[in-house]
Amino acid sequence: MDILLYFIIFYLGIQFGELLTTLRIRHLISKIEMGEIIEEIQGEETEIKKLITEQINDVLYLYNHDTKDFICQGSSIEELAKMAKEYKNINLAAVIHNEKLFLFNNGTCKEHT
Repeated sequence: MDILLYFIIFYLGIQFGELLTTLRIRHLISKIEMGEIIEEIQGEETEIKKLITEQINDVLYLYNHDTKDFICQGSSIEELAKMAKEYKNINLAAVIHNEKLFLFNNGTCKEHT
């Protein structure tokens, strides 16, 4: 009986380790992809902003990734793209929202897959 219990605990430990490794790899891949996209766009001699969102209840807040400065707020990621263009004249940006990467381009929003 003890051997069966040890086997089950060992098996669950392996599964948990695989899950953690998978999550870490996905996180690193998203960082690498964001860096490649930024390098690609920067090669065109344009300024790209790195932005992040924070969601509190139904409101999204948009911040500069490096300085943590507030940019705007809205109810959707598309609305944030329009408002960032309108109020802060942000033409091109890479935005992290809910662990997904979005690209803002002249007030429009597109999810990077």
